Amino acid sequence: MSNASIALSFLGSFGLFIFGMSILAAGLKKAMSSKMRTILASLSDSRLKGILLGAGVTALIQSSTATTVMVVGFVNAGIMNISQVVGIIMGANIGTTTTSWLVASVEWAYFLRPAVIGQAATAFGALMLLFTTSKKYRNIGEIIVGFGLLFMGLTMMPDAVRPLRELEGFRQMFVVMGANPILGILAGFLVTAIIQSSTASVGILQSLAYVGMVPWSAAVFIILGQNVGTCLTAVLSSLGANKNARAAAYIHLTYNLFAAVIFGIAAFIYFTFVNRALGTVQISSTYVSLFHTVYNVASVIILLPLAGFLVKISSKMAGVSKVDSDSGEAVHLDDRVLGTPAFALESSVKEILRLAYMTYDNVSLATKLFFEKSGKNSGTTEDVYTQEGSIDKLEMAITDYLVKVSGEDLNMEETAAVMSLFHTLTDIERIADHAENIAELADALHEEELSHSEAAAEELKFVTRTALSCYQNAITAFETGDKTAAAICIKEEAIVDEMERKYRREHISRLALEEYNLRSGVLFMEMLNNLERITDHSRNIAESILGVSSVAYRPAGSAK
Repeated sequence: MSNASIALSFLGSFGLFIFGMSILAAGLKKAMSSKMRTILASLSDSRLKGILLGAGVTALIQSSTATTVMVVGFVNAGIMNISQVVGIIMGANIGTTTTSWLVASVEWAYFLRPAVIGQAATAFGALMLLFTTSKKYRNIGEIIVGFGLLFMGLTMMPDAVRPLRELEGFRQMFVVMGANPILGILAGFLVTAIIQSSTASVGILQSLAYVGMVPWSAAVFIILGQNVGTCLTAVLSSLGANKNARAAAYIHLTYNLFAAVIFGIAAFIYFTFVNRALGTVQISSTYVSLFHTVYNVASVIILLPLAGFLVKISSKMAGVSKVDSDSGEAVHLDDRVLGTPAFALESSVKEILRLAYMTYDNVSLATKLFFEKSGKNSGTTEDVYTQEGSIDKLEMAITDYLVKVSGEDLNMEETAAVMSLFHTLTDIERIADHAENIAELADALHEEELSHSEAAAEELKFVTRTALSCYQNAITAFETGDKTAAAICIKEEAIVDEMERKYRREHISRLALEEYNLRSGVLFMEMLNNLERITDHSRNIAESILGVSSVAYRPAGSAK
């Protein structure tokens, strides 16, 4: 067989393996999207739970790289903190060993051979996709097809590389890598970095081991390099993220580097001084799986006590610092979590809460400036206008993100949540516009040196306090799902409506009696109108909480 034929045969079988793994992961992510959020919510700060979660999720989606990239996205979106990441990353390294055992089953699964399972699963899954319209069962069919293709690919790979046994140069290459730890680790790193999957690169190694081409020492050092190589994708994915997300990626890198150094030194000493003969013995596919598993489990046991140190050094590498909560830049939105809509929606809610608090502060400052020439914190109307620009920028970013979320494969509840968030976002943006309007009224009032009667000023102050309280209760209801706060907001909106009508009538009477300047009267009426409109939009937010929609995706704490 020519070298070109060998290469094509291997690439075809490897492509089938990767394609099956991809379909399996996609199907499982769809099925798990809503459940994963519940699992994460119960994670708390227990690293042991994090290890179990990381191992479980990775075993299902067949990729520690995918799990780590997802975790980086969660940290960037504010769904998780850096301390929680350590356990999940450690667990992900353990979970990725499950695929290697599937590959190794070619050697020992005589009754349930992978070739038979692969063909049967692919056929059964394809029938489900062809003859069912149920979204749930189509997801299941997709998972089964992916599982079947993965098995078919891993069955074909050993046959594809078998002719390489006859090439002395290829065999000698593994001997050299076994004798030189640095070359072995570098080879494992490069292959994994190129194909961006340690699961796939271990599968390649096992296929070569199955046909008797890889000595023990080479396999050990290559596996160490593969674990480090899998970090590259997560590190690259964090480059455009915030510092916390970069710290999460660096935890993955430092953890695997520490493990590789510790075991690399131990393996070199063992193969050089303790059992030199074993290093030259050909390793089987099953023993590759065994070492891969023992190495990752032992790494967790050894490095778990150093978890705090890993967090500290990774945070320092990333230069973690507190994010400016009043910035117009999005803090919680991350495209990496779009594939799991439940998390994308939670990120959106957190960002909308940031926007809501920014808007509250702006409304509060604008109303203070209406009644006095400068706010208590030396604020000016220019500050209101500047903040309005930040609010508009953030509102556009959230809108764009929600459009992306709506383009994902959503269930009915998630679709309703997206629509509700769009409406809430619009209401908050309109409230922000009224803050700007009030700042303009304040400018006009002070520039023209106008004033209101004591009675008119007290009326406006009462409506202002009620409107601010109404909006605050709307935010509280949105943030916590508190229906009592939502009900209070609705009552306050009704009070402002009633007061607005009453004060408008009384003010018109005062104007008719020419008690004060007509221009002051116009500003009084416009201020009343803006405050009444703020409570109208606040009521809209509160009513969404008393109905359905976004409450299901409310974050646990404030986003302020």
